[in-house]
Amino acid sequence: MLRQLVPKDHPRLLYMSHLDSGGSRFFELVCEQNLEGVVCKPKTSPYPFTWIKVKNPAYTQAIDRGEWFSAAGGLNRPRK
Repeated sequence: MLRQLVPKDHPRLLYMSHLDSGGSRFFELVCEQNLEGVVCKPKTSPYPFTWIKVKNPAYTQAIDRGEWFSAAGGLNRPRK
């Protein structure tokens, strides 16, 4: 379902199939590339109930950009 929602040519989102191992190393690579983070869930959990956003603590582009998504899952307008 999610694979169908994320466009293949989206400049800010990348869909990946599940990882059976190497998640910690994958997150290290995300941080090394100065990406905001990853959204993940247990492999057997139903969509979308157990999703977790794991943020890169050193992400440099977060200041003054506002949050696009609320904790309830709704899309917010960025703050200016």
